[in-house]
Amino acid sequence: FKKTGDPRKAVLNLEEFSSIMAGCFPKTELELAADIFRIYDVDNNGTVEFQEFLMIIYVMSDGTKEDKLKHIFRIFDCDGNGTISPEELTKIVSHLYCLLPEKDKLTAGTPQQLSEKIMR
Repeated sequence: FKKTGDPRKAVLNLEEFSSIMAGCFPKTELELAADIFRIYDVDNNGTVEFQEFLMIIYVMSDGTKEDKLKHIFRIFDCDGNGTISPEELTKIVSHLYCLLPEKDKLTAGTPQQLSEKIMR
């Protein structure tokens, strides 16, 4: 957020956000970064303003459990319709699957199988 000199006026677009995610978490796929970006882009304008960023950091560290769950839910609800479909769950599980240790992948099965287990 320092690129403008005043972090309060700086914004991040998806490309910049994805680059930061890849730097911090090298296994992060672009699709997962886009899903996480939606949490921070509270007003859905395609950028993350500094205030949005701070608000989510605050909520995720000090917010209520309900507030945290609402924001995490937005990762899974890709189309924003208020529900998580089996397809949306499979998508996010596929994105997160690369973060599982190899030994856990053996018991979890494929991303599709894991999604089906979760939806039961």
